Amino acid sequence: VSESEQHILRDIRQLFAIIQADQRLSVPARALLSYLQLPYSRIALHDAEFFTDEKNLAKSVLNEAVRLAASWQPNSEQLALDPFCKKLCEIVTTFWEAERVGQIPYQQMLFDLLLYGESERQLQQVTSQRFQESQQGAMQASLIREQVDALVAAKLQGIAVPIAVNQL
Repeated sequence: VSESEQHILRDIRQLFAIIQADQRLSVPARALLSYLQLPYSRIALHDAEFFTDEKNLAKSVLNEAVRLAASWQPNSEQLALDPFCKKLCEIVTTFWEAERVGQIPYQQMLFDLLLYGESERQLQQVTSQRFQESQQGAMQASLIREQVDALVAAKLQGIAVPIAVNQL
């Protein structure tokens, strides 16, 4: 192994050490991403511009996978059914099964990750909106209840009402 190749391998090791040390990543995410270290070593050795090209598709796939994994909260009881876990497993399998790094469908994987991220963002946005709407509904119901109570109290002022009626 030449000195430049050793340097590339050391850089890949450092990159994956940073990923493994990222506390935002869950244990399953770190484990799955760690399987990409060897394929990415092959990619970096094959592609001289891996570290310098900002638009490198292989690097973009890894960056997007790590970004999505940082916000992923896996359910350990149903990990095999989790959509992001499946997607990450597919990526790992694709990288490991590729005989040549030039055959890896980077564009398709990046598109799938971006599509997944966008659908998750939209789902979170809808959930947040529904939560806000339910809070507003609860506040309106509380305000209406206060108004009804004030109206009933005003109408019954000075009138003796049985205890059962007050409880109702």
